Amino acid sequence: MKTKAIQGLLLGFLLVIVNITTPALSQEQPQEGVVSLPIMVQCGPKGTMMKSIVTEYNELPFAKMLVSFTAPNGQQLSGYGNIWVNAKTGTWSYVVTFPDNEQVCYFLGGKDFGPATKGTPS
Repeated sequence: MKTKAIQGLLLGFLLVIVNITTPALSQEQPQEGVVSLPIMVQCGPKGTMMKSIVTEYNELPFAKMLVSFTAPNGQQLSGYGNIWVNAKTGTWSYVVTFPDNEQVCYFLGGKDFGPATKGTPS
């Protein structure tokens, strides 16, 4: 039962990430009223960036997908989005790796990772 709940949660999270990244992949112009926010993203060598995710939070790889996004300077970047999760503690991290170098960018993370409640809008 717990395994099915975790699988459902992970599938839901993956669908959210796909919905977030799909407009970026299609290179569509934002709709009226949509604002692009320049967010702060930490990037660095893989060993440095992944240390706390793997050793401190004990997160394991959960999903990987091709993503595309726009940097604050307007440059289009592509890489692999990776979701790391610790199913016991509920912590999670979303990082992007780039196939042509050893850089990793930490985009966001948090806690209380779990299944969405059916019928409850987010």
